[in-house]
Amino acid sequence: MKIIENTLEVITSVWEDPGDYPNALARGPLPSHLCVEDISGHLLIQIEKSDKENEDFEDWKPEEIMEYMMEDINIREQGVLITSWQFCPKTHPDSNDAADLDIWKIIPYKWDADRFEL
Repeated sequence: MKIIENTLEVITSVWEDPGDYPNALARGPLPSHLCVEDISGHLLIQIEKSDKENEDFEDWKPEEIMEYMMEDINIREQGVLITSWQFCPKTHPDSNDAADLDIWKIIPYKWDADRFEL
């Protein structure tokens, strides 16, 4: 399995506290901070013939092989750990190279943005 295209990009926004509180002790705004709004883009993953012929994957559907292979891979984009993916089969961009290869477009679905750094 190899990544043949990576267009992932972290989209951030700045959270700003309005600082308008009725309590005199809570005067003024809290510090602003960056938040992860979204992760745009995708990865194109190529599953090679040797991966598909592995005895462990006998009688498995292509989707099951892809999900299993991505299970233990930690992909971070700008410090944001992507924890779940949406898998979409895709045709190979070069039909001459398409023999016995599966191409998957995978899109970030969930991520852990609590400890990200830009």
